[in-house]
Amino acid sequence: MRTRRFPTLPRPLHLPPRLAGLAAQAALLCALPGCILVEKGTFDSGAPPSSTEASPTTEPTPGGAPGPAEGEADGGVEALPAPLTLRFIDGVLELWSTPAQPGAQVGLAETRGPCLEAGACWAGEDCRSPFLGADGVERPPICRTLASYGALTLEAGVPLSAVDADSTLFRPSSADDMSWSLTTADGACVAGGADPAHFSGCTPYVP
Repeated sequence: MRTRRFPTLPRPLHLPPRLAGLAAQAALLCALPGCILVEKGTFDSGAPPSSTEASPTTEPTPGGAPGPAEGEADGGVEALPAPLTLRFIDGVLELWSTPAQPGAQVGLAETRGPCLEAGACWAGEDCRSPFLGADGVERPPICRTLASYGALTLEAGVPLSAVDADSTLFRPSSADDMSWSLTTADGACVAGGADPAHFSGCTPYVP
């Protein structure tokens, strides 16, 4: 009598308890319609996967909102340079305008510091205040004119008797107490420094 053989069934896969639990959860979740088991133990319901990566920045389209301009920082626009810059260096006072203003008139005045309490602030170089010379004679206000390249250099810290168009009573120690005015050929005036209000009628420059 011939013995009938039955096909050998595959042996059941024995998983460690932790993996067996995960497999059971996966089987349970994938019992839901549309669930597909994918690599690395993630599940896909058929919808496009969400991404946590930042979207790449795209160039603005014509007519769209412009991107930040060069020189901007933290949403603010970089401050424009002062119309007039003063710098003491090697015994001279350098003045230059930005942009260059050839022929513009410059006024200088001491408007802050101990001189206020003493009532002796120096304003004889502000283009508007007469002053008493070393001989006690009243002198007209001193006013400087910028050269053709929009700048000027003055010898600094000279005595009162020597102050003229090429020299100044101001010295480096007075730098923080000085105010200035710049009047261009068309009559426009801007003032800055310690107290721009000294130059009434001029537009104050605020850095």
